Formats: sequence, structure tokens, C-alpha cells
Amino acid sequence: MAAVVVAPASILLYWLAVSSIARKAPRPELELVHATTTGDIRSADISPDGKLIAYVRENAGRQTLWVKQLATDRVLQFDDLNGDRCPGIAFSPDGSYVYFVRKPELSPNGVLYRVPFLGGNPVEILESISGEPAISPDGKHVAFIRSTLATHGEDSVVTAGVDGSGERTLASYGAPGIYFNRITWTPDGKYLVFPLESHLMLLPADGGAAVPVPGDAWSSIDDLGALPPGRNLVVVGQIKGALRPQIFTVSLSDGEIQQVTHDLSQYVSVRASADGKALLAVQNLFLSSVQVLAPGSKSEVQTLSAENQARNGVDGLAWTPEGKIIYGSQSDLRGEFREMDSDGANQRLLLGESALLGFFQLSVSPDGDFIAITRWLENDRANIWRMDMSGQNPRQLTSGKQDFPPSITPDGKWVVYGSIQGDRSVLMKVSSQGGAPIQLTDYQADSPSVSPDGKWIACSTVSSSDKSPSLAVIPISGGAPTKLVELPGTVSPPPFAWSPDSREVAFINYPDGVGNVYEQPLDGGPAVPLTHFASGRIFNFQWSRQGRIVLSRGSETVDAVLLRNFRP
Repeated sequence: MAAVVVAPASILLYWLAVSSIARKAPRPELELVHATTTGDIRSADISPDGKLIAYVRENAGRQTLWVKQLATDRVLQFDDLNGDRCPGIAFSPDGSYVYFVRKPELSPNGVLYRVPFLGGNPVEILESISGEPAISPDGKHVAFIRSTLATHGEDSVVTAGVDGSGERTLASYGAPGIYFNRITWTPDGKYLVFPLESHLMLLPADGGAAVPVPGDAWSSIDDLGALPPGRNLVVVGQIKGALRPQIFTVSLSDGEIQQVTHDLSQYVSVRASADGKALLAVQNLFLSSVQVLAPGSKSEVQTLSAENQARNGVDGLAWTPEGKIIYGSQSDLRGEFREMDSDGANQRLLLGESALLGFFQLSVSPDGDFIAITRWLENDRANIWRMDMSGQNPRQLTSGKQDFPPSITPDGKWVVYGSIQGDRSVLMKVSSQGGAPIQLTDYQADSPSVSPDGKWIACSTVSSSDKSPSLAVIPISGGAPTKLVELPGTVSPPPFAWSPDSREVAFINYPDGVGNVYEQPLDGGPAVPLTHFASGRIFNFQWSRQGRIVLSRGSETVDAVLLRNFRP
């Protein structure tokens, strides 16, 4: 009888052992492969069956729409936007159609279209949509964000039938609104999810009050999508204390977050296939180095820091009065500021992670006794701080919603900065010793730069949502612009930099797709190129008192990548 009993027990123990090994067997490693290699992707989506991708390309300011069959690499262009912009693209749940938004470059809203994925004539669905469309899991409805202003206006959550009928506004939010106009459906189609002030909000699709998803780990949320088949999301964002957006999964039940990627690249968006086993992400690879323009040359540079993904000089670049260079870096995902001689020698850590995490955009006082820096905090807040050149004795100078970037007056007594006030940015100044801020403008103005003679402030301004940004020059005491120069659409976002004699203001321009520094004479005439590079991008630059230019320069590629063997 004993033998009869032992045999089944042995079999059971063997089965348990094998099962344990199977359970402990490592999952296949997450595999990341390029789905595109053009380096100019702006948004992308993956078909429900994971066999196709649709994406938006931008070349020399012109956007085009494409579909690619992953198994064969067959590519089909199905639309040219002829100067318009596409803020988002999405497959229908059955994979038969591609939905996309088309809007004029300077307009806050556009028109939603639908086109068969094999090509054909786009059909107009509805108007006044600001971000990408989110198609419901049953394919019957579309959700989207509608903005009333180009920036800092009221954002509304709207749903409608995919034929444009039955439009319904479910919720509206004032400034700063819904980040990047992002929204998605839960996999069961019962709720809508969107980012609001660094929180994920859950809104019943049939109406009701929005509630936050549990948890408070986010510094920013850049994109989100449904992660079938469960009640989860896949998210691109930054958790508190992190420096770059990565990919995460989020449980909508308890807010649990799991990080999917851990690398030096920066992710822009992410989407999942219908079975949740493949992710398609838009990945931004940034290569930059700090360079100094050779005296008398318009294209010859001396490279002072190695070209890598540490964003050298991108988020902070300045000259000291002694002719040294301070630049921001994100080495090994740690934030720091470093100082070096103008030839790259004697590099040293100026501010390390313990003091610097969340600090960007610095300005050095003319006497070299302190620096002013923007500190980005939780919930997308930013304020101006000052500290000694050694990084010691930090002191907070402002406490607004978003105050950035700083520019110190030549006498060192004031720090001028942009500040978000209601639905626009205005210029403010605060004593470098602290005190109550003083408002300098009552109109849209940001990115200030104080002239070396201390008389003027150069800044960016927009008169209306259908106008390109202009370069404004205002008195140091504030008020209306004394000079207004409309900038071409190829101009990169500021910084502005004054020439040492305070007679020109320089900016970065891309008239042919290549970054060069242009200077605008303030006594009249068109802007002229100060540099003549034949390739590459310029991310930041500054003029020294002696007339030398330091640059953060390199390349930026944005491609769609597939993450295979994904298991939430």
C-alpha cells in the first residue's frame, strides 16, 4: 500500500518542482527596435494587430502622413499637409482607418479627418479639435481636447460620434489646462483619462465628475494610452526626482507605477497594440556638445565637451566675468552644472545633484558673485533662486506659478524674468536680495534678456494667436515695446542674446533646416547670419563681453521604436 501512496506523491512533487522552475524562468528581455529611421517623426500610432504603424514626419517645416507595414517595410504616404500641422494620429479599433487632425500652424484648433489606411480621399469628421483624437474601443466615439486659446486658455474634454454627431462637453479646465491636449479611453471604454497639473484624472465617459487616479509620484505627464486588456495605462512622463521622460505602466485601480524603460533617451509618446504585447514609442535622441566659435570664423568651432546624450549646455549656458564657461549637464541621469576655461581646460563640478536637481536656465551676475537659476518643482511649478558661485547659500527669490528664465541686470541689483499670470506670461523683476516682485508688462511677454548697457530688455511677444512671435525691445523700467520685429516662422524658441555693444539681438534660426545664429540690428534692416554652419542644430548660445560666442550644438533625431516582448 505504501508504494501506491508514494508514487502519486512523487509525481506531485515532480510537477510542483517543474512548475516552480517554469514560474521562475526569466521573461524574454524587452527588445527595442527602430520602426523608422528618418529622424523626423512627430507622432505615431500602432494598429490593433501590431502589423502597421501610422506616423507624421516633418521635414524643413513641412509635415506628411505615412503608413508602414512592419513585416515588409512597405511604406505609403497618404497625405501632405501643405504647411498645416498634425497634432495627432490614431488607428480605428478595427485597423481599417486612420484618423488625424489637421490645423494651421498658428491656430489652436483644427479639423479631424478619416482616411482608409491603404490611402484614399480624407473625409472631414468635425472641427475645433486641438490635440490628437482618441477613438473609443468600440470604434463608435471620439474623445478630444478643445482649447479656447493658443496658450493657457480653457481646455474642454469633448466626445462625439465618429461621424461628428452628438458632440458633448464633459468638463472644462482653466489655465494651465490639460497638458499637451492628451486624452485616452480606458480599455473597457467606460472612462476617459487625461493629465491635469501632474495628476492623472479619471472621467466617466457618460458624464460625471472627474477624480484623480491614486498616487502622487509624477513630476510631469507627457503622453498616455490604453494598455489592453486590463484596466491599465501606458504613460510617458517623469516621476519626481527624475530628469527625463520614460515609459511607465499605471494601474488605474490603485495607481501603482512600474517603469518600463531606463535609458538616457527621452520619450515623447507611447501606444500599445490591442493585445498589449507590443508598444510603439516616439523616442528623442539628443546629442550635444559645448563649442566655442573660433575668433574671426563663422563656421569653425572648438569643441570643449564630448558630444553625448548628457544635454551639455542645452538647459543652461553662461559666461563668467573672468571668461570661464558654465554649462548644464545630465551625466548618468544626474543634474549638474559644470565650469571650465574657455578652451575646455580645468573642468570642475560647480553644482551637483544634491543641490541642483530640478535647476535649469542660469544667469551669472556681472560681478561674478552670484548666479540666478530657475528651479522646477513638483506640479510643474518653477521659481527663481539665487546662490553663490560655489553653489552655496541658496535663496528663493520668487514664488509664482511658473517664473522663468532669469536675466540679471548689469548692476546686479535686479533679476528680470517671465511669469505665468492667468492666461499669459508677463515680465517681472525682483531684487537680487529678495523682496516683492514688480510687474513690467501687462501684455504677453517672455524669455527676457537684459542688454549689457542696462537700458533695455529683449523678449518674445505674441500679439494674437494667429501671429508669429515677435522680438520686442522694452525699456528696463517696463512698459510698451519701443521696437517690435516680427520673426520668421523658422526661428527657434529663445534664448535671445545681446551683442556686447547692445546694438544687436541674436537668436537661432533654421531657414534651410540647419541651425545658425542670426543677429537683428536694432537700428533697422533685416537679420543677418552670424554663423554659417552647413549641418546640425543649435540648442543654446551666449555672447561673452569680449564678443566670443559659446554654443550648445549637435543633432536631434526623433524616431518611432517598437518595444517587443513587453509584459505588463
